[in-house]
Amino acid sequence: LCLEELNLFPSISSENVQVLFFNFGETEAAASMKLIKELRQQNISAELYPDNAKMKKQFDYAAKKGIKNVIFLGAEEIKMQKVKIKNQQTGLQQEVAFADLPSALQ
Repeated sequence: LCLEELNLFPSISSENVQVLFFNFGETEAAASMKLIKELRQQNISAELYPDNAKMKKQFDYAAKKGIKNVIFLGAEEIKMQKVKIKNQQTGLQQEVAFADLPSALQ
């Protein structure tokens, strides 16, 4: 975050990020990291927002980095084993099962 605030964050590192998982807390972040690992194994570039910040800040970060899709994985989604994907360009939002996530992002 410090690098970002000082505009020292390398531009290459996030140019290819396809999806950003919003951070809603410790439990949700741990569940997100499991899914991120699976996506990366499928050659889908994904990252988790570094801290539990307000949603506006996370949306602004995704927009600034040109990340097309954001994923919401809160307590309710974890129970249902689903995520909500929002396409930043179209504004469309869909609910997808964990198992179907890689195919929904390709």
